[in-house]
Amino acid sequence: MCHATPQNDVDCYLEDIVDGELSAAPLDRIEERSKGCSASLILCGHSHIPRLVQLPSGQVIANPGSVGIQAYYGHHPSPHTVEIGSPHARYAIAEQLPLGWGLDFVAVPYDWESAARLAEQRERPDWVRALRSGFVR
Repeated sequence: MCHATPQNDVDCYLEDIVDGELSAAPLDRIEERSKGCSASLILCGHSHIPRLVQLPSGQVIANPGSVGIQAYYGHHPSPHTVEIGSPHARYAIAEQLPLGWGLDFVAVPYDWESAARLAEQRERPDWVRALRSGFVR
């Protein structure tokens, strides 16, 4: 398990920034980011985007998504936008099966209106729309 990549906590693992938005990274770039990690299942986060990639080596890399913020403006390494498109909390269930890893991605409704009100009270207007909708624009 890693926050972003096995090497650091600030670079996206499964995405690249393209024209100010996160887009799926090419397989060769994901393979490069995986060097030195031999785990058959790698769980990552950071981008908040639910995604699963299987490398030619058979390794599976999965980002289950985020339990909280489903949209945000990022600033590293350059400005970018992420929008999941719904406010649901996200997680995944991983199961080792005879033919490899199986993952069930789950989206769960929760009281995002209360979370948005709390963001308003704490003067985080940048989070209010994201919490209510999964969009920032």
